[in-house]
Amino acid sequence: MRILITGNLPENVISPLKEKYDMEMNQENRPMDRQGLILRVKDKQGLLPMLADSINEEVLASAPHLKMIANFGVGYNNIDVLLATARGIMVSNTPGVLTDATAELAFALILSVSRRIVEGDRMVRERRFKFWAPMFF
Repeated sequence: MRILITGNLPENVISPLKEKYDMEMNQENRPMDRQGLILRVKDKQGLLPMLADSINEEVLASAPHLKMIANFGVGYNNIDVLLATARGIMVSNTPGVLTDATAELAFALILSVSRRIVEGDRMVRERRFKFWAPMFF
């Protein structure tokens, strides 16, 4: 099976895919350009798009052999699921994968607000921090 991965993923993620599939992967740390996606997906049976990739009629029409779209993310609003389903293409996502990261970011924001981290960082970067005092910040 030939697959296209539209984003640069870590080796531990793609290593098992390399063993099973003939894969092509975007090596850049930026979204694959639209025309590149359309050209490269033409002969693929599998597609692993990133959230920045809009998988719509234009992309699906250029991929007559496509059997599976495995979205790299929780959501799938970047994929025309109804059209893919009508063409017999399975669509999957990775539900629950962001639960820990979301909790960690929420806690980081709580700490940032309560400890005034952003304000303090800005003051240091602007070289306005001159002294420490018990009630300062």
